[in-house]
Amino acid sequence: MRVAVKHLSYPLVVGTALLLFVTLATTGVAYWPLFPLVVVLGYIIVALLERAQPYELGWLKDHGDTLDDALHLTTTQILVQASIAGSFFLANALDWAPDLWPRQWPIWAQILLAGGILDFGLYVMHRYSHVQPFLWRLHAIHHSPQRLYWLNGGAGRSKSRRADAARRHTNRGRGLA
Repeated sequence: MRVAVKHLSYPLVVGTALLLFVTLATTGVAYWPLFPLVVVLGYIIVALLERAQPYELGWLKDHGDTLDDALHLTTTQILVQASIAGSFFLANALDWAPDLWPRQWPIWAQILLAGGILDFGLYVMHRYSHVQPFLWRLHAIHHSPQRLYWLNGGAGRSKSRRADAARRHTNRGRGLA
């Protein structure tokens, strides 16, 4: 059972959240408050699962990073949720604008396209935050974890974290991820 929880809990939580997002989006439900609520519930479930079965027992203890990680996650989620709410608003407010979105595509294809556009935007912003000094100061926390847990788990992938740790140890912290 512990092996199943270890390997399946995160994909099941994320998969369920994505399924809920698609269901809500296709039924025309208003964005606020249900979509952000799904995100919050996902974080709560992951946090509880991590408490029940931590990857590293030592990561459950505060390393002096909890407040910074909570602020980083909160700020990021506010920006993400505001961006998504803004796009929902624009999609409904711009009835006069030409319809550029391929609404005739199957929903799965629309989701893939939206994900690709979103991911490209995040990639560009991430790269820019490495070369712009002001943005780097805000972004550096993303590359300085002492542990990987639910509050900072979305801040980067484990492979990039290992590369970032190697860079920090070789004094190349401003390198591109």
